[in-house]
Amino acid sequence: MKKNILSQFIPLLAAIISLIIITLIWEKIKLPFDNPKEIVGFYSLNNHHYMNDTLRFILFIFFPLFSYLTTYFFLDKDSLKKIKVFFLKKIETHSSRNNDEIFFYLLIFFLLTFFHLFLIEFPDQELDVFHEGQLLSGAMNFDITKNLWKNSYSNTGIFYDVINTKLAWMLTGVKSIGSMRFYNIMLNSITSLFLILLVFEISKNLHFKIDYKILFFIILSFVSLAFSNKELISYRSLPIIFFLILSLKLIVKKKNYKFSSLLLGLLSVFSLLWSLDKGIYLNAAIFPLLLLLYLKKKFSTIKFILIGISLGWIILFLLIPKSEFYEFLNNSITILQNHELLNGIIHPQPFSDSKNSSRATKILLLFIINGIILIEIIFSKKFEKINALILYFFLFFILSIFSYKTGLSRSDGGHIEKGGALNYFLFLTLVIYLMFFFIENYFKNFNIYSIFNKKIYALFLILSILFVNQDLNIKKLSNFFNFKSRLINFVNFEDNFFMNQKYINLVNKINTINKNENCFQVFTYEPTITYLLKQKSCTKFYNIWSTGSKSNQLRFVEELKKTNPKYILYNSPFDSWNFSPEERFVYVDKYIKENYKLDHNYLKWNILVIKTN
Repeated sequence: MKKNILSQFIPLLAAIISLIIITLIWEKIKLPFDNPKEIVGFYSLNNHHYMNDTLRFILFIFFPLFSYLTTYFFLDKDSLKKIKVFFLKKIETHSSRNNDEIFFYLLIFFLLTFFHLFLIEFPDQELDVFHEGQLLSGAMNFDITKNLWKNSYSNTGIFYDVINTKLAWMLTGVKSIGSMRFYNIMLNSITSLFLILLVFEISKNLHFKIDYKILFFIILSFVSLAFSNKELISYRSLPIIFFLILSLKLIVKKKNYKFSSLLLGLLSVFSLLWSLDKGIYLNAAIFPLLLLLYLKKKFSTIKFILIGISLGWIILFLLIPKSEFYEFLNNSITILQNHELLNGIIHPQPFSDSKNSSRATKILLLFIINGIILIEIIFSKKFEKINALILYFFLFFILSIFSYKTGLSRSDGGHIEKGGALNYFLFLTLVIYLMFFFIENYFKNFNIYSIFNKKIYALFLILSILFVNQDLNIKKLSNFFNFKSRLINFVNFEDNFFMNQKYINLVNKINTINKNENCFQVFTYEPTITYLLKQKSCTKFYNIWSTGSKSNQLRFVEELKKTNPKYILYNSPFDSWNFSPEERFVYVDKYIKENYKLDHNYLKWNILVIKTN
């Protein structure tokens, strides 16, 4: 009895002690600062090495989990054997009978999400000249130059920065802000659908009675809708969701799915084009996936994944001009090299009073809790039948760790929440799963189906209405019938509709003086100017925020020398929210000051003109 109590509490005590130690030495975990690329940012200001936060995160998560696991080994001599059996045990295929009933609810959720798209009010708030400008001007640059990376230094991913807005314009037939916004709404709705499909695939593979499966699916589907509605998981994460759906099938099922394996391999390359950071997380997760498949001796599946990856790169190489391919490689590598030093905000110490510490601490603790839950499941005989599904949750856990790099790289509140979203989603999935597992195994005489069958439709209807709109009224319902006319009006709004008068005046002034030029260069944090002028940028750095390193700045200068723009927008009210371009990009700024002079001034904006000899 004493041994049993010790085996339950000593591992947890070891993890808590390890957690306290790591918290106390958090600030002391650091590497010598190095900045050979001369990138100006919060890291350089504080002599903070760009890998400090990643190293701290790894130790904060894995030291307690390592302590928990090794303590288990000391207390239970059979622990290593259990782990070996767990990872090498043959997959047990669960019968998919009666899953048609879950499919019925899947259709209802799909229809509900589709219906919700027609009810929404279109976002008519003022234009975000930085974030939305990045998308609009990238598409405008492409629209004029017909080039991708050659004329656009992509900060996030070529689909996110350029192609998606171009597709929005093609879909609606209108090059407008409204078209871009509606298309983004559509993409987020598609994200909701695929999140629900992921929940459906997980639910199908549960070793529960059908009534528990259905209730699990419904509860977790509403959780997934909450995540997508708050954009904690947005359309940028679509490749991640596809990966989770495909890898579930490849891990859990005995059959070798050649097409799914090929598709997952192709996804490896596509994800890098869609959103570079998400693509890196996905590609990193392919390695543990291949290892799990190897342990399960699914060699054919591994082969087709590798064929898919190779095929993806070959298709990309053959599909686009060679010059574009090499620019893509250079763009991607330099963004990955520069991103953290350029954008980084130091991650708050857990359990401290620093800004966003509380939010970050909760997410970091959830990583440890998820790890402990998975360890406990691995050592428990009660979960032997769901060996493959737990392996999948293990892969999910690893992917969530990779994804938190978003919160480590730029540690403000929003990025911390989005970086931890997959981890939070996994936590809720495990908790809901364990709740039903406990009920089914320890309350066998409790017939939930009799309650579920009588009341679920009313519950589902109430929750559905709440989801569709919290302040549902006749006017909102009329949006469904007026959708077409509302959409046509929205996508045809002039740019001025989304701008304040000061900005309208600025754009008009630039248009007046630059009307005889074929390009315009912005040296402020307002990439939207390129779109609003309906002109291309004079350099590929239309979004100067991502310029960063000395080498990129010198490349920027070379392009300025080549195109010789007559006018440059310099200084802006938007420059004050961070390090100004003058502070960050000293080599570009030096060239501009030497070769340009003030021509026009409007409020806090300066328009420079090239000096004539």
